[in-house]
Amino acid sequence: MARALVVDDNLLQGKGVAAAAQALGHEAVHVLTLAQGLKLAGQEDFQVIFVDSALPDGDGVEALAEFSDSCPGAQLAVMATEADMDRARQSPSGLVKEVMAKPVEATDVAVFLSKVLGSSGQAGGFESQVNEPQVSMLQDEDLPLLKEFRDAMECKYLEVLLEKAGKDVPRALKTAGISRAGYYNLLKKHGLTGKTK
Repeated sequence: MARALVVDDNLLQGKGVAAAAQALGHEAVHVLTLAQGLKLAGQEDFQVIFVDSALPDGDGVEALAEFSDSCPGAQLAVMATEADMDRARQSPSGLVKEVMAKPVEATDVAVFLSKVLGSSGQAGGFESQVNEPQVSMLQDEDLPLLKEFRDAMECKYLEVLLEKAGKDVPRALKTAGISRAGYYNLLKKHGLTGKTK
């Protein structure tokens, strides 16, 4: 299992990238600011770091060297809007493994993690605990249907959201940022329940 840091001020995008990594058996932490990301990278060890190119408190592309210094050997990905793609691609040579167009989808995360962590699920000698079915899913020629993958990621996201909200559905609903009816339909679809009051 690898540890991933996601630095994105867009709450839904950041949580989505983190949930996609978690759905593949990795640990993921999402923070909203560059300052939080750099602080966490200096305190903890991450094998993969996803950084938004434009953050409210600084430039993600310009901070790549700091992330690389804080977590030597970490695989860095820049998430950029179409307008910012060229600038992100011109980042310092050798630091960025991937420039991802926003919005970043779960499949983008899966392909990137498979590429940089390889079949062993590790980067730079990091000992992996990824179980075999998850690794083989990404290596097989017959990848799962996109709908199946999205459903699995969606279910994992809802489970994590409910857990962090202490099974308090109204609190989780606020974090999810979708309509009440849509949220309850997703819970029903995946057979999840929680406290409603």
